[in-house]
Amino acid sequence: MADKLHISWDEFNERTIQLGNQIKATGKDYKGIITITRGGLVPSAILAHVLGIRMLDIVATISYNGQDQSDEVKITNQPELALKDNKGEGWLLVDDLSDTGKTFKELKKLLPNATTTTVYVKPQGKNYVSHFLLEVPQETWIVLPWEHD
Repeated sequence: MADKLHISWDEFNERTIQLGNQIKATGKDYKGIITITRGGLVPSAILAHVLGIRMLDIVATISYNGQDQSDEVKITNQPELALKDNKGEGWLLVDDLSDTGKTFKELKKLLPNATTTTVYVKPQGKNYVSHFLLEVPQETWIVLPWEHD
């Protein structure tokens, strides 16, 4: 069984604010955030406040069933606003975690010009992320404050 890392609300909030400040320090302005549901909902809201972004779009994916990851990523809702902007140009594509990178890899086919962003990243998913705050070991299972393990 994988090691579990339990993240508190305060810890997640602080780390996401730190990520937002790192993105802000790059000097690049983003017109919007594309939220990857469900994991990207909370970090997207925090990043929107930190970065002063009011345009939000949603892409819904299914790639997990509990702790079991599927071999394929199913896109169940496309981000219409971001697709109109040169396939995501100037948009942040946000999730809570990049585990293997499968979700970001699949979504970059749809939104090749979006900037990928996540709070946590694992070694296998690192190459698919432009901005992240904390890298954790591949075998670690992250339990976020809104999840029940």
